[in-house]
Amino acid sequence: MEHAAQSAIVTPGRRVAAWSLDFGVVVLLTVALGWVTQCRIGDYLSDWPSLGASSAWELMESEGDVKAAGVEVGSGVMGELMSLVTQGFLALIALTALLRFATLAWTGHSAGGALAEVRIAAHGPDQRLSRGRAARHAISTTVKDVGLYATACIALVQAPSCSPHCSGCSRSPS
Repeated sequence: MEHAAQSAIVTPGRRVAAWSLDFGVVVLLTVALGWVTQCRIGDYLSDWPSLGASSAWELMESEGDVKAAGVEVGSGVMGELMSLVTQGFLALIALTALLRFATLAWTGHSAGGALAEVRIAAHGPDQRLSRGRAARHAISTTVKDVGLYATACIALVQAPSCSPHCSGCSRSPS
């Protein structure tokens, strides 16, 4: 009985270790998704015959306005690249939430918590963590750890450029 009460006390060091291990899992997931996104971008850009054909078509349709054709082609390529990066960030959010929910619902621990012996406390007579509570905990930790950062990155990627030569901005050049 004394051993059970003693193991229920979680020291700050064990909490930091559990958080660090969970963070390491997210970093590994981020690296894997970054690699996949880089491969997808490389595949898109390596299809140069298709990109060249669409560029030539834009030039022919531009009626001699080379600048407008270049802007159209560049915007199309950048739009596709930004879409691929955004998909990578959204996949990071979804997979992190799914991984956390699966580990919490199955074991009652996060991945790092299992190694550091830190359990999410359940209230009530049943000491198992309910699926609803596991889902709420997984979503809240994902939003705190990954979601806000990824959303900020998506906003930066999708935001229009605000250079002095940008026609999409209301800012006047200095």
